[in-house]
Amino acid sequence: MWSWNHLGRWAGGFLIGTAGLEMLKSHDARKVYAWLMAFGLRSKDYVLDCANEVQEIAEDAYYEAVALNEKYAAEDAKVIEDRTSRSAKKATAKKAKA
Repeated sequence: MWSWNHLGRWAGGFLIGTAGLEMLKSHDARKVYAWLMAFGLRSKDYVLDCANEVQEIAEDAYYEAVALNEKYAAEDAKVIEDRTSRSAKKATAKKAKA
């Protein structure tokens, strides 16, 4: 059933929607859009700067870790070399006694 109440609601919604579109296209709304866009661009620049800084710190830490691993590997090789030379001396001493 159709009633004047339904027509009134439909007309009111149409007017509010039309007024809303006009408000979204207004000069003041454009200022707000520009301000929000500028804020977003500044935020993007800040985030990218932070990401670059974190990446540089991570690269420095990586190269320090590589240097430490090389140092430890050299120390381990020296220890292994000392052990093998001692065992070789023991083996030659046993052969000499025999």
